[in-house]
Amino acid sequence: MKTSRMWMGLSVAAVMATGCASEQESLIVLHAARWDTPGECLVDGANDTALTNGVLDVAFGTSYEMPVVLLNQLQGQTAMMTNNQVDNSELQLTGADVVLSMPQAPEVLERVAAQNESNVDFSVDLSTISLGGEERQGFLIPIVSQPASEAFADAIRAELSPESRPTLVATTVFRARRTGNRVGKVGEIESRAFSFPLELCLGCLYTCSSCADDARLDQCGMDRIGAVDGTSTVALAGGVCGNAQDFGVAPGYCGDPNTM
Repeated sequence: MKTSRMWMGLSVAAVMATGCASEQESLIVLHAARWDTPGECLVDGANDTALTNGVLDVAFGTSYEMPVVLLNQLQGQTAMMTNNQVDNSELQLTGADVVLSMPQAPEVLERVAAQNESNVDFSVDLSTISLGGEERQGFLIPIVSQPASEAFADAIRAELSPESRPTLVATTVFRARRTGNRVGKVGEIESRAFSFPLELCLGCLYTCSSCADDARLDQCGMDRIGAVDGTSTVALAGGVCGNAQDFGVAPGYCGDPNTM
C-alpha cells in the first residue's frame, strides 16, 4: 500500500530544518466546510464553519465528496516584486493522495481492501486550480468512490449488525506545484495530512417525510426501492451532489426532504 510511503514522506519533511519543511506548510487544509444550504454542491472558500464529520449512507452505493477549504500560506506578491518577474507565491493543485482507515472495525476495512486495494488507498487527479499567495479556495474531493461505497455496504452486512454505524477516517494529502518551478520534482509540495471522520450506515439517511400523499408514502419504503440490498435504480432527492450523504434522501417522486 502507498500508506507507508505517504507517512515516510511526511516524517522526512517534519525533521528538515529548511527547504522542504517550510514548503510543506505553504499549502494547508483549514477545515472541512459545513454546508451552507442542504443539498448544495458548492464549497465557499470564505466559509469559516467547520464540518466536524460526515455521514455516508452506503445502502445506496454513492460516493462521498468531502468539502474542504484550502489555504496558500505564501505571502502574496506581484510579479514586479520578484527578480524574475514571476509571482512565486502562486500554487497550482496537481492531485491528492487518500488513505482510509477504520480503527473501530478493522475487519470491515480488510474485507473492502481485499476486494480492491484502490478502494482504501488511492490518488485523485485534480484540475490545476491556481491559488495566489494568501488565497483560500473551496474544493470538493471524493474520499469514498462509488465502488468503495458498495464494497463497504457488503462488508458491513457481512461483519456487523445492520444497525451499526462504524466510523471511517479519510486522511488526505494535497499536492501542488509552485509557479516558476517546472523541472522534475523541483517546486512540488505537499500539504500536511488532513484527517476527516466519516460515519457509515445502512439506511440511516433515508426518509419518507417528503412523501405528501398516501400513494407516494406507500411507495416510499426501502423495501419498495430495493436500496437495502444495493439494487435500487430509483432516482434520489436530497443528499449532496446527488449522493446519499450528510442530509436526508428520499425517492425523487417524493421530492427533497430537506426543503419541505
